[in-house]
Amino acid sequence: MLYASKAIIIKDTKYLLQLRDNKKDIFFPNCWTFFGGRIKKKESAEMCLVRELREELSINIKIIMKIYESFNHKTNSYVNYYYAKPLNKINVKNLTEGQSLGWFKKNQINNLKKAQDLKTFLNFLN
Repeated sequence: MLYASKAIIIKDTKYLLQLRDNKKDIFFPNCWTFFGGRIKKKESAEMCLVRELREELSINIKIIMKIYESFNHKTNSYVNYYYAKPLNKINVKNLTEGQSLGWFKKNQINNLKKAQDLKTFLNFLN
């Protein structure tokens, strides 16, 4: 069983999303998702999220609260969703994982090619 954490970062009613790499050996290649990743052994879900955002965007975050969790059958993992506040400016030039990032309103997300965790979260919002 795997465990993962995802950051829900919202600014001006827009969600921060990552466009995953287009690699055949990863889950949901070339799909939009939240920033985050797998929890390592002896790491809490919150520690994972702080580490992942540092690695992927070179930012520090403040975790506001856990809002949801779900099970992803395709990846066989439990996913924890947290509202998080960035403590640094988010800049695409600091992106170290994925093809791109973007800010999207909820209705814009519906038109994107989405990873399962993003689909699950949208269902949670409805």
